[in-house]
Amino acid sequence: MLAIFKNAGFNIDALCKDEWKNAPITRKSLAKEFIGVDDHLLVPGLDVLLKPVDNFKIET
Repeated sequence: MLAIFKNAGFNIDALCKDEWKNAPITRKSLAKEFIGVDDHLLVPGLDVLLKPVDNFKIET
């Protein structure tokens, strides 16, 4: 998510990330689309303060 913000032309000025030590459900309880997802399942909340980058240009 942070890389997406940077690629969209924002600087991350502040970051507050909630994180679980263990996933709240077992892996076998997940839908097959999510079984391979690791770190993202441990983040229930993310607050960021974004500021636009001066002179940002989209690369094509």
